[in-house]
Amino acid sequence: MHNREHFWSGFVHACLPLAVWAAHFFASYVFVAVGCHAGLDARTALGIPVLTLVLLAATLLAVAGLAWVLLQPTPTRKAGSGGDTVATAFRRGAAVLSLVAVAWTGVPVALLQSCLQ
Repeated sequence: MHNREHFWSGFVHACLPLAVWAAHFFASYVFVAVGCHAGLDARTALGIPVLTLVLLAATLLAVAGLAWVLLQPTPTRKAGSGGDTVATAFRRGAAVLSLVAVAWTGVPVALLQSCLQ
């Protein structure tokens, strides 16, 4: 029973960065669709469209979450078993790839107009 619990715990930790990226990607596209329909690109705060501010905030939140996942210490396990090294390597690799994916989704928000007129 302990091995099954350890497997699922490792699985969740390894997939967490991908879930953060997927949530950011989904939320970005949904918010752009809803925000454009509601006219949030025409409203400004601090001289920046509200839609852009919200999307940048979501991107920063996702980057902070992925950085937190990336900097988490390796879980300890009995000496001599190499299972954690593979799970940790996968988690860190997934976190790095997810950071790139979040940036790929988030950078155009700052550079391009969100809604077509």
